[in-house]
Amino acid sequence: MFVALYRAKDGPRIIFRLQSAEEREKLRALFLDLANRRIDEFSLRDATWVEFAATCPTIALQYRPDETSRQIQYKGKDDIGKILTWTRHEEGWMECVEKIEALSGPGHQFMGSGEAEVEVSFLVP
Repeated sequence: MFVALYRAKDGPRIIFRLQSAEEREKLRALFLDLANRRIDEFSLRDATWVEFAATCPTIALQYRPDETSRQIQYKGKDDIGKILTWTRHEEGWMECVEKIEALSGPGHQFMGSGEAEVEVSFLVP
C-alpha cells in the first residue's frame, strides 16, 4: 500500500493506494483488529507492507471509545514531524472494514474527518 498526503481544494487528503487484493485484505484486517479492540493503536510506519511518499507524515490509527472520535488530527511529533492520528470507536472502525470489503474491484472509498480526509483507492482487482 502506498500512502501519501496532499492538499486538495477542500483541505488535506490522505491517500491509501491499494495495489493488490493482499494489501486490501491487510488493511481490512487492521481496521477489524481496531474495531474488535485486539489493538488500541497502530502506527502505519510499523507495517512492512506500507510505503510512504517522502512528504507524508507518520499516521497513527487509534481506537477511542467515544462517539465523537471520528477525527484526524495532528498530535505529537516524531523524527519525521507532526503525527497524524486517526481515531474511531468500534462502530467507526467496523464502518471502515465494510467500506474496504466493498472494494471488490477498482474504485475508491472516502473515510475520516477532522483536519484531513482519507481516500482509499483500490487499483487492481
